[in-house]
Amino acid sequence: MTTRTNYSPVAVWLSQYLANRPDDPPKRAWFFLVRNALPLGVEGFEPFDMESRELVYRMRNGTVRRMNRESFSRVVRTMRARMREAAE
Repeated sequence: MTTRTNYSPVAVWLSQYLANRPDDPPKRAWFFLVRNALPLGVEGFEPFDMESRELVYRMRNGTVRRMNRESFSRVVRTMRARMREAAE
């Protein structure tokens, strides 16, 4: 298995979230992040863009990226599968 290092704030936040709530559906993770975590401040994230309904985050190299809910759901499913695979 290839080890991938990802410095995305989304991946960092999700790894902690999924470690505590591994069976939560992507929709619940999205709403927890948008409604609870972001208003309190999460490192690497900008305020949620209500107009476009996208996460706005800054990569380690300073690049600003955006992610919609569909992309976030794919990331959740991928990370969950990798975490389960690593646990086996």
